[in-house]
Amino acid sequence: MLRFLSGNTKEVQKLFLKLPKVLYLPPVCPQNKKEELSILNGTHAISNEIEVHPFVVANDKDPICRCLMTYYPNDDTAYVGFFESTNNPEAVCAMFKRVEEKAKAEKKKKSKKKKDKKED
Repeated sequence: MLRFLSGNTKEVQKLFLKLPKVLYLPPVCPQNKKEELSILNGTHAISNEIEVHPFVVANDKDPICRCLMTYYPNDDTAYVGFFESTNNPEAVCAMFKRVEEKAKAEKKKKSKKKKDKKED
């Protein structure tokens, strides 16, 4: 059964940070875990300027897909980055539907996907 998680809880952070290890072997894993954690924890250099909302879809204890919605409080555009996924189109579509709902709830009229280094 799929679980849809969002918000900056410890469980969401743990699953968000775990997914790249599921997708990539250690020599090619593009993740900078320290930087990602600083963004999630609000300690990154740009954290005082942006709002962050992580999203994860998991089955039991393993993450299936993830992304991070960010926005500047006084801007009507929401940005989506850190998107990664296993081969599960249903989970991805459901996650992005929830991202869109959150963006609308935050009064964001537009959304743009940030191009990450590597996407699967």
